[in-house]
Amino acid sequence: MGAASGLVIGRAIIADTCSKHVSAKVYAVVYPLVSLSPALAPAIGGHLAAAFGWHADFLFVAAFAAVAFALVCAVLPETHPRASRSRVTSLEGFGAVLRDGAFRRYTVVVCCIYGAWFVYLTQSPFLFARLGLGEAHFGWMYLPLTGGIIVANLLARRWLDRWPYDRIVTIGVVSFLLGGSAFLVVAALGVTTIPAVVLPMCLVSLANGSALSLAVSGAIAAPHGRAASASGLVGFCQIGSAALLASGVSAVFGTSLTVVAISVSALGLLALGACLSGPRAAAFATRA
Repeated sequence: MGAASGLVIGRAIIADTCSKHVSAKVYAVVYPLVSLSPALAPAIGGHLAAAFGWHADFLFVAAFAAVAFALVCAVLPETHPRASRSRVTSLEGFGAVLRDGAFRRYTVVVCCIYGAWFVYLTQSPFLFARLGLGEAHFGWMYLPLTGGIIVANLLARRWLDRWPYDRIVTIGVVSFLLGGSAFLVVAALGVTTIPAVVLPMCLVSLANGSALSLAVSGAIAAPHGRAASASGLVGFCQIGSAALLASGVSAVFGTSLTVVAISVSALGLLALGACLSGPRAAAFATRA
């Protein structure tokens, strides 16, 4: 609940204070910082567990949460204008958001990209362990992915002034699909090396840094006009679907590069289908 509140409230604050176009630029600034966590967390956690035992990881999280709580109490004001506050119940707000076609399309893109990311995070430690890496070392294998996310965020931020919003999302999803295709190739060839595990995911991370951040912004700022409800729903769908997908894939199919390849490719196709759906063909990719 604590982690979910940070995800939802942070997005709602951006929606309260920025237009859709400006919020996309804000996400392009915020996401490079957020994207450091999947790379740094395994490395920090691995070293803490190796040095002090697994309890140290939870003590670190508690200390981090205490600092965050102090900052919220000290410097975070209410951002939602009083005049804009609605007495509509949460369930009514959720219904209005779910009826919005743009919200649904953006949310499918978010869930597919984040689901692929979590499948990889769940499967890759086992793949790295089979390649002889220890828990204190394989965390560093996620740093190239963070680099891809940061590069894609910076590019997306510059492209927003030149290209239609949704075209950038579609480009990110195409990169996502290329990463899945690269996984299929290396799995079919039977290549089992660290580059074979890491490099295709770098292509997927480009989608994580571009399409994911913009799709989150688009889902929250869609025509429904209910930023807080949309933030909660897209966060719920994002985290919930990723958790179910990652655990379900591992439980049913086990851990292997082939499982990663098929999962990422299937999710890439689903995301591309969402991009190309809408009132008219390819509207998602060309709408300003």
